[in-house]
Amino acid sequence: MMAKHKTKIGKNAIETLTLSMYDDHKTIYREYIQNSADAIDNAVKSGLLEKQNDGYIEINIDIDGRQIIIEDNGTGVKSEEAERILKDVAASDKNRDTDKGFRGIGRLAGLAYCSQLVFETSYKGEANKTTINWDAKLLQKVLYDSNHNEDATDVIELITSVEISPADVDEHYFKVILNEVNNDELLDKQSVRDYLKMVAPVPFDRTFSYFYNGFVLKYMQEHDLHLDEYQVFVNNEPVTKSYNTSIYDENGSKKENDEVKELAFFDFRNPQNGDLLAWGWYSISNFEGIIPDHRKNLARGIRLRKHNIQIGNENTLNKFHKDTKRGNFYFFGEIHAVHPDLMPNSQRNDFTPTETCKIFCEQLKNVFSQHNKMVYFASNVRSAYRKIETETKLIEELESKKFINKEQKEEHIQKIQKAQKDAEKARKDLAKYESSAKENEINEKIYKNISATKPAHVSTPSPQKIVDVAEKIRKSNFVFDDLSKLTNAERKLVSKVFGVIADNLPDKKIIPSLVTKVKEAFK
Repeated sequence: MMAKHKTKIGKNAIETLTLSMYDDHKTIYREYIQNSADAIDNAVKSGLLEKQNDGYIEINIDIDGRQIIIEDNGTGVKSEEAERILKDVAASDKNRDTDKGFRGIGRLAGLAYCSQLVFETSYKGEANKTTINWDAKLLQKVLYDSNHNEDATDVIELITSVEISPADVDEHYFKVILNEVNNDELLDKQSVRDYLKMVAPVPFDRTFSYFYNGFVLKYMQEHDLHLDEYQVFVNNEPVTKSYNTSIYDENGSKKENDEVKELAFFDFRNPQNGDLLAWGWYSISNFEGIIPDHRKNLARGIRLRKHNIQIGNENTLNKFHKDTKRGNFYFFGEIHAVHPDLMPNSQRNDFTPTETCKIFCEQLKNVFSQHNKMVYFASNVRSAYRKIETETKLIEELESKKFINKEQKEEHIQKIQKAQKDAEKARKDLAKYESSAKENEINEKIYKNISATKPAHVSTPSPQKIVDVAEKIRKSNFVFDDLSKLTNAERKLVSKVFGVIADNLPDKKIIPSLVTKVKEAFK
């Protein structure tokens, strides 16, 4: 009878779970923060902390010393359980329905970026602390040395050591220390802050307080919803979500006619039983164009979150829009998954594919289809106003405009004639848009917001008929009429020659300066 084979988990599994797990190096901050958040939640449940806001997650980045320390004041880990919990891999005691980190692999993410990873923890009521050292240098040596054939468990035993030392009996904390950090991106404090502003479960920035208190908080209270929020600091500076009311252009300047006017909300429910799958909010603006990719627009795009921790990045939901490259970037917003079957995958860049996830994704496509219509409606309204503004501008310019020759006058008459016809149609379109918007609350808000930026007279019929304008143009002066030293015949000749030159100039912008030079030459 053959001996039963004993399954072996090779050392390469450790490489997959540590050195090759994440594309974005800064992901390790998210992993440690979500573990700290769970520890703070447990501290609140046990009465160790009164509320979430009493907890803190402090990140200290020492660039010169190439060291990173991440510490929280959650429950800590009991001394008798520390080695089992902190050395076991993918064997977590956490509840995947309620806890933020539940796979038991994220804590090892730091091994790829330092020479030594240290876990230090103390549990209230115990007069000692536990320190577990992971030798990351030795780990890489073992992984890439073909002479080492140990399985994963043996490798972990080889590279770790455990120390028990005295501590204050009232202390309770968990600390992650990365020594000799080998990645400059992880030591870039500004880059880390920007990353956490959108990823971490932190409060909204105070510049967004009007919308948070007046809209988001009110919606949550009315629907019995909750957002986990924690105090996170990077080198003593608090981290907040980077939402604000302004939209900036490519150069970092505020857009003149566009900003967040208000927020709208949506929810996603299972059609079979009515269970809430997710809820969210999005910004309503004039939708003058996509929100540019600039650091001041750090929060652009509707983001997906679970337990208020971002899943993926600003591009994760692009695939659900009709315009996969641009559609998501007309908005700021968040979608908060609440159903337990909507679970982040191991890399936390999307959901694990479940039946509930399929239902959610179908509903998401439908919602974003409405968003596309919303943007299209705003574009039509703006286009109509532009046509009216073109007509108004052309007529206003007649007061000071002079022409080179009769041909130019006739061309301008045709130009205004077209502009007036376009404007007449645009006014009818605006009336139609205004009427149809009354049946759609969001479109009505968009119409009013765009109209509020326009002068009151813009949408009213033009007082000038095309025949009056044409007569006014034909009676207007020519640009060379004030050359008093020339005879009428000479002025006509100068005008005709200049007209030929102007018609053949590739760059029409230089015509005014040439006119000035010609007039100076004949004065």
